[in-house]
Amino acid sequence: MQEIFIKEINTTSPEYPQLLEFRHQLLRAPLGLNLFEEDLGDDQQDFILLVMQDKEVIGCVMLHPLEDGRIKLRQMAIAERFQGKGIGKILVEDAEQTAFEHDCTEIILHARRTAEGFYNKLGYKASGEEFTEVGIPHIAMRKQL
Repeated sequence: MQEIFIKEINTTSPEYPQLLEFRHQLLRAPLGLNLFEEDLGDDQQDFILLVMQDKEVIGCVMLHPLEDGRIKLRQMAIAERFQGKGIGKILVEDAEQTAFEHDCTEIILHARRTAEGFYNKLGYKASGEEFTEVGIPHIAMRKQL
């Protein structure tokens, strides 16, 4: 297997269009939605981490700064053929380190119910009731850093 690495980018990076296509294909198209019809303005304020293999995006997570030392982990995805190999865990740990380096004390996220167990194993705790987002069940979760 070729080397996998994590890279931080922003919306002006050459990899950003590839990231958008990746997010669309993994997170929106399966739900019958189109990422390119959404407001992507938050991306400009986000810390964006990509998992790359050679020049291909195989995973991503975005961190959106909030107030009071909080940051929102969003748009987390790992390409299906790379799931179950520990890459998601490494990516979240890298995201936590990035958040900590930017003086954040808490990470919040909206987990798809299918991913709740993944986040539980990493120390995230559910808070509140189940809700629907992008047409599927989610649960709010948080972790103190």
